[in-house]
Amino acid sequence: MSNLARDFAAAPEDDSVKVFKAGLVMLRNDNVQEAVLAFEHALQLSPDEPFTLSYLGLSMAMIRRRVHEAMAFCERAVQSEQYQPELYCNLGRVYLMSGNRQKARQAFHRGLELDPRNDEIQEQLRRMGIRKPPPLSFLPRDNQINVVLGKTLRRLRLR
Repeated sequence: MSNLARDFAAAPEDDSVKVFKAGLVMLRNDNVQEAVLAFEHALQLSPDEPFTLSYLGLSMAMIRRRVHEAMAFCERAVQSEQYQPELYCNLGRVYLMSGNRQKARQAFHRGLELDPRNDEIQEQLRRMGIRKPPPLSFLPRDNQINVVLGKTLRRLRLR
């Protein structure tokens, strides 16, 4: 445990917001392991805080630690604060990390319903990309005919 993590463990109970904010700083600085420790400590100080639950879930998923538990934290956060687009963004990111693109897309779209100008959610959706259905739906997407036909239609700007 680093000195910083020990400092968080010694923080008084009324400092849950401070510990949470420190966890955010660590997360933004790609110090994800320390962020997990900070968010866990903040959650001990304030057990039902939705943002702490959400960011703990996100950071746990980022280090591939207990992904199902990470999803549960994010889902619980969204259930308790249904009108916070940031929580839906975190939930979507966790779903993406777990490989569930459909649920991720649903979470991102729910977040956009709440805040249509949310840059982070829009960026996540851009990264995911939008796949059009294959030109010949009766053939698999990776069938050579579909691949060539799709590229040709795209070059001709017909698709």
